[in-house]
Amino acid sequence: MLLESLWYKFMLVLVCLAAGLSGCQAKESIPPGVPLPTIPAIEPSQASAPTTDAPIVTLEAPPVSTETLTPTATYDPGPAGEILRAGNRNYESGNYVQAINDYSLAILADPNYADAYYNRGLAYVAFNDPDAAYNDFSTAIVLDLYRADAHVSRARIEIQRGNPDAAIEDLMRAEEYEPGYAPTYLVRGRLYRDLFLSQGEYARALADFERVIALAPEEPDGFVERGTLYLAIGQVDLALIDLNVALALDPLNGEALFRRGLVYTALNQPNNAIADYEAALNAGLDRTTLYVEMGMAYTRIEQYDLALRILEVAIQQDPRNPQAHYVRGLVLLILGQYYPASVDATIALENQPDYVEALGLRGTVYLNLQRWQDAIDDFQAAYDLDPSYVDALYGIGQAQNALGQTGDALATLEAYLRLAPPGSRNVASAQALLTTLQSQVTATPTP
Repeated sequence: MLLESLWYKFMLVLVCLAAGLSGCQAKESIPPGVPLPTIPAIEPSQASAPTTDAPIVTLEAPPVSTETLTPTATYDPGPAGEILRAGNRNYESGNYVQAINDYSLAILADPNYADAYYNRGLAYVAFNDPDAAYNDFSTAIVLDLYRADAHVSRARIEIQRGNPDAAIEDLMRAEEYEPGYAPTYLVRGRLYRDLFLSQGEYARALADFERVIALAPEEPDGFVERGTLYLAIGQVDLALIDLNVALALDPLNGEALFRRGLVYTALNQPNNAIADYEAALNAGLDRTTLYVEMGMAYTRIEQYDLALRILEVAIQQDPRNPQAHYVRGLVLLILGQYYPASVDATIALENQPDYVEALGLRGTVYLNLQRWQDAIDDFQAAYDLDPSYVDALYGIGQAQNALGQTGDALATLEAYLRLAPPGSRNVASAQALLTTLQSQVTATPTP
């Protein structure tokens, strides 16, 4: 879906995966200073500054949300109204097939019954039939043009279909017809965030989430979404405040717990993150990204067996999930299991060919396997995709040196040292290797 893919693309800009763990650095079989990116700890005083320290995986766009999925009954047309109320009871008990039958009977009793079409649309959404739901929401709008809930529900399906312009049109109409309807701003804020945040524009999304909070301050949704936006723009302290408010309003809100765990991940507090991820699971949130984040958090505290077990759950849920395979590959690299690590990195790349970090991971595995040219190819591909990933140059330089390509290695290492940000963990190792190579060249007699 467009919404999810845009969100993935945005968050991947912020991703900087942790591999500089003591468990990795202590393993002698891994070359010192392997070119994997790191997440440095964030001091509390720095928490409000923009940062590239972000959760490993992306936030999944929520499914067609439950904020407005409440059957309505704006008027009672006699027998049709009684049938509709029976459908509402079945809907609320989770018996969606019977609810659809009941709403269909209500429509037979009164073909102009807009509530029956709208409620049947909700049941079709719950039954995972968005096309039928879209048709029913459209019919409800034809029968009652000014009902904001039908416009918002139809907009959600347009978003799923990858039609953001049509969704915005519906949401604008909902705002016009019922300015005080909070779900309009919640859905539109998410859409604005996912469409424009990668371009550095978030004012419209922020304004919509603040409108949600103003209209429904007793509900957690506005605080959850504004907190998520703050996290995405690096305002980690504000994100934590909003998510704490959301959890004060609803302590068992799985979405808020999960996203606060992402904040703790950004703050390099893996134990707090794990506590929130486990609470989110206990609250009923069952999501692949949740297991992936939990697996990485356990990796950060060097609980590798737990990490692997949790990542196995993620992969069972979504066998082709690139982030799950990436993180499991990272754990296997740390444990020195290079061949299976290369398999996981390859699966990640098969499903996301532009996954820079997975290319870096596989390149590092190839260094350990002494597959020097394969390592060069992967690091070069990563650098071509993202020239800011300068650690790839260090990996290339190591492989070139191993192949006896001294001149190329010198040039590559010099480029790395020129481009590496201050404080990069590979600088000292690269400088030492460069000095060694320069000494060897100087000592070589001229023919």
